[in-house]
Amino acid sequence: MKYLLAFAFLTMALVGAEAQSRDGKNRHVVIINASTVTVAIFNASSVVQRTWQEDLLSNRVLAPGQRINANIDDGTGHCMYDLRAVMADGRQVISRNVNICAISEWVVR
Repeated sequence: MKYLLAFAFLTMALVGAEAQSRDGKNRHVVIINASTVTVAIFNASSVVQRTWQEDLLSNRVLAPGQRINANIDDGTGHCMYDLRAVMADGRQVISRNVNICAISEWVVR
């Protein structure tokens, strides 16, 4: 778990100058797990997509109280995304039509 925290902090530190894409819009969002259950999967899909895209946590998890900086830029230039966290207990937390160019964090409760 300490490696995940170290990775998250390192990722946040390295993002600085690269946080904006070519169009100047920031598509990096800090995902905060404010729930009491581990986040097992995190997806961000452009609202034009009909299916959830890849798990941005990859082989990691986000334990309660942890945060991670997610690069949601898929290269399309879109700002409107649907966000989903799948919890270890199977519950899903979904937010639709989120303007990721206008927010800096998304909190899972």
